[in-house]
Amino acid sequence: RGGLASIKGLLDIIKKYIELLVKCLPLYGWAVLNYDDERVRQMRKDTEARVLTFGFAKEAEVAARELKNIREAENKNFGINFKLAHNGSAVPVLLPDVLSGTTVMAALAASAVAIIYGFNLVEISQALKNFKSPPGRLAAIDGIKGTLVIDDTYNSSPQSSFAALEAMENVVLKRGARKFAVLGDMLELGSYTEEGHRETGRAAVRRGIDVLATVGERARD
Repeated sequence: RGGLASIKGLLDIIKKYIELLVKCLPLYGWAVLNYDDERVRQMRKDTEARVLTFGFAKEAEVAARELKNIREAENKNFGINFKLAHNGSAVPVLLPDVLSGTTVMAALAASAVAIIYGFNLVEISQALKNFKSPPGRLAAIDGIKGTLVIDDTYNSSPQSSFAALEAMENVVLKRGARKFAVLGDMLELGSYTEEGHRETGRAAVRRGIDVLATVGERARD
């Protein structure tokens, strides 16, 4: 509980800084806001700048529609298809080698900025085809002997671990194949350390992981 309270306190501090940043935008500036996050959405009331929202919600001005996952481990074919919608128009987008909807949200934010700078939806769609997941952030890697490695080693928290385990759950395997999760210590969780690791272990069970291997003193929990 103490850990959760400290995390909430940190998030409140970050929110205040973001609110201050939005308030300081000039009249000719732009605030690009996540419509799906109610706290962020409310910030549009606190700025005199122009606002452009993005998200999965139908009310978002730059939105993702008809999300479809391409996750076939046997054919090593991965990606997410969706329609990028803005101002009554929509174009198909493919994010290759992407395993998580969080990356789609980042693509929507980037698309909103591109629209502000005058790019049209077709140009944005073409550019997004060249997206490559940063190393260590839910990157799909071809392993040996027909295996697939999901590299999410950049950094971790319980929330990002949940997202990685969900991505693993959604990968379609051929008959007889198994899923192995290799998880290391999560740092900087304070008094939430033990419970955070335990929650991640429970998430691995819920997501149907066949074998869970842990590395590190904290990960023993």
